[in-house]
Amino acid sequence: RCRWRGGAARPLPGRPGEPRGGLALRGALDTAGDSFTAMELGAGYGPWLSRAGVGWRRLRPGAPLRLIGVEGEPTHFAWLRQHLSENGLAGQGVELHEAAVAPVAGRLEFSVAEDPAHDWGTRPHAGAATGGRRTRSVVALALGDLLAGERWVDLLHLDIQGGELAVLTAASRELSRVGRLCIGTHGRDLEGGLLALLPPLGFRLEAEEPCSYRCPTDRPLLTRDGTQYWINRQRL
Repeated sequence: RCRWRGGAARPLPGRPGEPRGGLALRGALDTAGDSFTAMELGAGYGPWLSRAGVGWRRLRPGAPLRLIGVEGEPTHFAWLRQHLSENGLAGQGVELHEAAVAPVAGRLEFSVAEDPAHDWGTRPHAGAATGGRRTRSVVALALGDLLAGERWVDLLHLDIQGGELAVLTAASRELSRVGRLCIGTHGRDLEGGLLALLPPLGFRLEAEEPCSYRCPTDRPLLTRDGTQYWINRQRL
């Protein structure tokens, strides 16, 4: 079990969908070959990178390990570095980017958390539509470019607060390099879009936790994000 108490010297809260993420990670570790590669985009403090790295080191001490993390919020990125370091996962084979993930590479505005220990909803913003949040300009990385540099990715965890479908669609040609996908979902439209996109690309939906809503007024309110766990059935 990986350990960390965070930048504020207290445990940070868990995130929705962890049971599905656990299924994906266990499956990836069980079926990995002589090396293991995990990628966490919208990594926050890197819970899945750390779990993947610690798990692989225990299963296969000394075997090659590669961890790629991308996080655009500055405090969360600092915690990502700290978290991996405290679990002995810094150095060779670890690649961390203080950046956003987008359909195409470039630069964009990314929100800054006012209370980083509790605000995990930071995201890119188009133009001046910031929702009143403070933002900063960051590098945007394309998923297709990240995957093109890897022979094989055992586990890809993607949670970027609503941009998942657009990012995966733009990278669809490179998804054949991924064994397992664990995707955060943030609305019924996103869930439906993934259900349409991924099966023709060779992926099978293994498990899901749909989003939850309530209707306090005449407009539904999203109360809990969901998770989808997909397996590359053509390669596994």
